[in-house]
Amino acid sequence: MTFLEKELSWLSFNHRVLQEAQDETVPFFGTFTLFGDLLK
Repeated sequence: MTFLEKELSWLSFNHRVLQEAQDETVPFFGTFTLFGDLLK
């Protein structure tokens, strides 16, 4: 995997996490867990 592929993968992951965080149907704890995963 090249550097560019890794960066694009990371950006894609961040985008999915932010989309999930903005989804009001996801419980707050679920959102909190997603942000915790992001910070690992």
